[in-house]
Amino acid sequence: MTVNETERDTARGARAKGMDLRGFGALLREYRESYGERILQRDRRPGRPRVRLTAQALIACMEETGYSISSGSYSEIEAGNTLPRDARSFVRSVSVCLELDDAQSARLTEQLAYDIVRSKLGDLADQVFHR
Repeated sequence: MTVNETERDTARGARAKGMDLRGFGALLREYRESYGERILQRDRRPGRPRVRLTAQALIACMEETGYSISSGSYSEIEAGNTLPRDARSFVRSVSVCLELDDAQSARLTEQLAYDIVRSKLGDLADQVFHR
């Protein structure tokens, strides 16, 4: 069984138990979709074009940072159907590409950690993370 198959089985098992793993994916999508607004807030020069970062553009940037992922796998992560295979490298890469500040990167990391633990422990994750 490959890592991706194991990953999919874990996510399927978690969903079958009624667990919602969309927290990380939803937050990731929120950060990707708000990229243009966040960049404009940092640099308010007149004439700055509005930017909408597509998933494909983010994937291309991630590849430039050394993290390779298919568009299908990325879509599954954003949809909350699976979690990244290499969580640490994934978060590091998207944090750079989405230009997340320390607080945003920490929030993304915490949500991913919660979703990973929840996929394994179910409701016990709430006790571990004091939710």
